[in-house]
Amino acid sequence: MAHSHLPIRHLLKQLETHASRPSRDRRPQWIARLIDELTEFFEPIEGVARVGFDCRMNDDLWEVSMYLGRTEVVGGPNDGSDEPVDFSLNLRGITGVLKDFEILEWTVIHCSTEHGTRTPRSLLRIETIWEGNPVRVLFVSHAPAEAGPAIRRFADGTCELL
Repeated sequence: MAHSHLPIRHLLKQLETHASRPSRDRRPQWIARLIDELTEFFEPIEGVARVGFDCRMNDDLWEVSMYLGRTEVVGGPNDGSDEPVDFSLNLRGITGVLKDFEILEWTVIHCSTEHGTRTPRSLLRIETIWEGNPVRVLFVSHAPAEAGPAIRRFADGTCELL
């Protein structure tokens, strides 16, 4: 115990180094502003939710996929399950931000699950010019598997953002 201050000093040094490191976020600032604006139009049917996104340069335009992250259940009869979040999208609000779109398309695909049932998945695709930049925005009905849970909900009803 005489040297317990060493790990604390090490952690403080790591924090200083991390704070002085340049950001690894390579997205243009306009993409960050667009994502911030569009997150306002997701409305969970019940409870709380967290918007997730993925963006990348694709086909000479930026593509942004947006979704609500899943909820990990801790405790109770569904302990350990990852539950999707039911939500609605304010389309009037979205089309107010993404004006003069070239493509506005809704697609529904039925995917087979591990239990052999077919589950509908949908996405809304909008292609437009936003702040002078070509962009494709995909509003996806489900979070990608690799995203992991966005919220942890405990048996007592409390939630923790992940």
